Amino acid sequence: YKPPFLKLILFYLFTDTPTRVLIPAVFFRMKRCNEEDKAALNNLFTNLVAWIQSDDSTNMTNALGINIVISELWNFDYNDPGASPQELFALDDNYYISAGVAYSERTWWDVWNRYIPNNET
Repeated sequence: YKPPFLKLILFYLFTDTPTRVLIPAVFFRMKRCNEEDKAALNNLFTNLVAWIQSDDSTNMTNALGINIVISELWNFDYNDPGASPQELFALDDNYYISAGVAYSERTWWDVWNRYIPNNET
């Protein structure tokens, strides 16, 4: 079992280079789990949640963000949506680090008016 909250916390730690180095320490402290570790993890999680909530750049729910993700970042084959939302949801259960949004983003594929990305190299 992988708690969704922990998967999300690890996702945010992983996506930012300065915080990526904290991941081994998080696992170490979780495994040892003495009182100091609990206090340190609580402090980290509290501050990380506050940082996430204050960072507007991580919000990809806007139309431009969806347009870029669905049109350019989703799949290499413009005509192939890849895995279904249900398959992505099932895959997410196996991940240790995940924002848990792939299956919801995939639902946009069928209804979004995608553009063909410019493939200039």
